[in-house]
Amino acid sequence: MILPSFQSSVQSATVSFDRIFDIYDTTRGLPAGISEQVTDTILNIVSPTSETKFFETGIGTGRIAFPILQRGYSYTGIDVSDKMLDELRRKLQGINHRATLINADACDYATVVNILYPYIKR
Repeated sequence: MILPSFQSSVQSATVSFDRIFDIYDTTRGLPAGISEQVTDTILNIVSPTSETKFFETGIGTGRIAFPILQRGYSYTGIDVSDKMLDELRRKLQGINHRATLINADACDYATVVNILYPYIKR
């Protein structure tokens, strides 16, 4: 019996939100006050220091990342949609931030490993 190769049997899970980047926040936004609660909860759980580096796959327009970036933390985000990342870049204009935004497919193991490697404590 011959089995199909792993690569040929795996379907891509990549989904790009390029088509809706301009309405994403208004159609998927968090209710008033909830964004702050999410941010406070994340920061309470993590207890970050000035050395803490956040990482998010599917960062999109930064619904979760933006408030954390506003508080001065380092944040790296990866997203397959360049238009979603451009929307986040637009939000960050004029704000002092420590964001690294990468247009790449988080389903690509090698890409993610290369992005995360510098963050791994040895």
